[in-house]
Amino acid sequence: MLVDTTKKRFFAVSYLVFCLLLIGSITSFSQTEIGGVINQYARVTALGSCPNVIQVNDNQEFSVGQTVLVIGMQGAEMSIENDATFGQVSSNNLTAGQYDWTEIERIQGNEITLLHPISTAYDVSQVVQLVGVPTYDNARVISDLIPMAWDGNLGGVLAIEVTGTLELSSNIIASGMGFRGGQSIQAADDNCTLLTSANNYFYASGNWRGSAKGEGIVPIASGRELGRGPQANGGGGANTHNAGGGGGSNRAQGGIGGQNLEPSFGGCKGFFPGLGGFSLDVGPDSWFMGGGGGAGHRNNTSMSSGGNGGGVVVVKAGSLDFNGGGIFSDGEDGLGASGDGAGGGGSGGTVILDIDNLTGTAVVNARGGRGGDVNNQSDRCMGPGGGGSGGQVYSTLALTPVLDGGGTGLSLGSSVCSEGSNGALPGENGTWEMAGIKTPSLMAGIEIISLPGDTSICPGESLDLSVLLATSDAEVNYQWLSLEGENWVPLTDGDNFQGATSANLQVNNLELNTSFQIQVEAECVEPFISEAIRVDVNETGAPLADFTYELTGFSAAFTNLSEGADAYEWTIEEIPFYSSTEAEPEFTFPAYGTYQVNLWAQSNCGSDSISQVITIGGPPIADFYGESSGSRCVPVTIQWTDQSVGIYETYQWNFPGGTPSSSVEPNPIVVYDQPGEYDVILTVTGPLGSDTHTQEKIVKVFSPPQPAFSYQIEGLTVSFTSSAEADLVHIWSFDDGNTSNDKDPVHTFAGPGAYDVTLNLQNGGCASTITQTVLVFTTNVENHQLSPFLEFYPNPTAGPLWLEGENPELYPLDLFLFNAKGQLLNQLEMIRPGLLDLSAHSSGLYFVLVRSPLGVGSWRIIKQ
Repeated sequence: MLVDTTKKRFFAVSYLVFCLLLIGSITSFSQTEIGGVINQYARVTALGSCPNVIQVNDNQEFSVGQTVLVIGMQGAEMSIENDATFGQVSSNNLTAGQYDWTEIERIQGNEITLLHPISTAYDVSQVVQLVGVPTYDNARVISDLIPMAWDGNLGGVLAIEVTGTLELSSNIIASGMGFRGGQSIQAADDNCTLLTSANNYFYASGNWRGSAKGEGIVPIASGRELGRGPQANGGGGANTHNAGGGGGSNRAQGGIGGQNLEPSFGGCKGFFPGLGGFSLDVGPDSWFMGGGGGAGHRNNTSMSSGGNGGGVVVVKAGSLDFNGGGIFSDGEDGLGASGDGAGGGGSGGTVILDIDNLTGTAVVNARGGRGGDVNNQSDRCMGPGGGGSGGQVYSTLALTPVLDGGGTGLSLGSSVCSEGSNGALPGENGTWEMAGIKTPSLMAGIEIISLPGDTSICPGESLDLSVLLATSDAEVNYQWLSLEGENWVPLTDGDNFQGATSANLQVNNLELNTSFQIQVEAECVEPFISEAIRVDVNETGAPLADFTYELTGFSAAFTNLSEGADAYEWTIEEIPFYSSTEAEPEFTFPAYGTYQVNLWAQSNCGSDSISQVITIGGPPIADFYGESSGSRCVPVTIQWTDQSVGIYETYQWNFPGGTPSSSVEPNPIVVYDQPGEYDVILTVTGPLGSDTHTQEKIVKVFSPPQPAFSYQIEGLTVSFTSSAEADLVHIWSFDDGNTSNDKDPVHTFAGPGAYDVTLNLQNGGCASTITQTVLVFTTNVENHQLSPFLEFYPNPTAGPLWLEGENPELYPLDLFLFNAKGQLLNQLEMIRPGLLDLSAHSSGLYFVLVRSPLGVGSWRIIKQ
């Protein structure tokens, strides 16, 4: 009866929607007015061999291009053991809640091809449905928008897509449209007593010990229809006697039902109420309807069914405007009872809001249903229903939905127990999470890794065209086509073509220009046709290379006169790094010279080359440089370096007075071994003429001078006489800081001493030096400069004359002995104090001259 009522409501509302849409289309072109049931529903019966193909039980209400939602309603494995794990879902094989948002690409009978691949995890042996999603530019809800109520096969989902604004002037309601609550049944007369055992988690249909379980994501198994164990997220049915049903769940836990606290000692107890549905906490990529509440245990006439869960609401919109309306997917309350256990509340459903903008005050509710109350009306204390859990909301924008868990029912009107829940628990609150509709995957296409480009061939040549795909060849069919006029014609193998249905096409004896394409077909993808490949037949044959050029200074502009070529390469023999593929390049040469320019002209039919010699520059201008040329002493070696400019190829050097006297080398080395002044002549010759350059007397070679001098001493004045010619440069150094450039200078020294006099004699670039020690002494002057450091004793002496001086800085010193006439008698070097023996000399007056690092001194000595 419930299913029939739902269908009547569905068709009535659909007619209302049709009328409203018709009126809206007449009165407004900017906003579609909607209400009632706007979705279409079909059962997915099979998954196709391709990931985007499905089979449905009915395709009559769907159309190509329509947005659709594929969603798994039921599909999971749960524990069916008779213990506390009964109803617990294994996450390893949870196919319910899977969804795909896509479009219909093709309809062939009951086979529907979708635009995107869908999940392969759906279990069509349980329940998967296809939901048609209407799409609007702008829409306004003017009467309550609802889904078709879930009937165990279809319904429970409302989905809408609006590219512009969806205005809620009325409500979107999926409350109670989800998984159905356990239907109350009247147990047979059971004669239950204190000793009756009724603690199992499941019983078969018709067993008076259990009540119906609420519906969930796992279909109720035959032989396990009743009992307190939850049906995944469906609440458990209460066990005998008169206990309350458990609340349904979503991603949060449902509440347990209340116990029957039987007051009489021997009466039948109700200590095993329905357990709350398990939570399905698996994340935003799974959408669930709210679980139905379990039925209360009933052995009288009072209906105590569990409440239905909320459905699934999906809104995809550019903007969502709450203008007096709201979105509701609440669980139903469990039915109350009089004299029996009450039903558990249904769980809140799931709401998904994939929106870019939100206006108005958002009202989004997915509350759990409340457990049913019990009116005892006696001295009994029966079990109320447990609360359904709050639902789940996913939204791309922040909001504050109402997701309260349903409260417990109450045990009322008892004369033996106070008002209360008798152990029943409320459902847990639902949760809100930031998420939207997942992006659909793209169909695996045919990916071309490589395809030939346009090309040309020569007459009589063969051509291979090959395509390389990312798809396996075993799954692909190939067909090459050629352009004939304006039509593409499939090729077949024969004299002109081989491999027409393979990845590699061989073209033979092509006479006219044409184009080729390849068509590729693979399972589960659309046929693919490549871009056209243009093939031209080169009728000119092998190319002929030729060029001219125009010179401007060092730059050359090349004009290509080649025929039948489509590619070029230019090189210059003397410039290895240069290469160009331009048809007519320009090039600036780095210097004067001759250069061989090469051109290769190429085509598919062969290649040809030509070379030309280009001369850059004018007639030669001779010039040279001699390293270290000028005035030098014999022998002289000079490196001559060519510095000529212009175009020339040969050298002729002439070196009068040199060895060699001539050369044809660019940079010869010449030796001059006789004094004199010499010219150098260079002549350079090339294709544009010759030039001679002479540098007169550039080489001056001198013989080295022979310095020598004598001197006469008179007191402290010394007269020097050079033996060299007067026209040579004389540079005298007197060892006392004084110099002279006279040929025969006269120099007076400041005091007696031994002076190293040097004469530097220069002849042009040549120079020679001689040094003599000159002893300057006079009997009229004594110099006691060294007296603080040096002493002679005894004085007068009979012969031995001791030199005493302890300062080590005195040594080494030179000692000179003179007679009274100033004649040098002896000279010695001393490195320490010692003896100067005068025993061999006659009595008389002597003088001693000492030169030390500390200075010069002279003493008068008397020999007895």
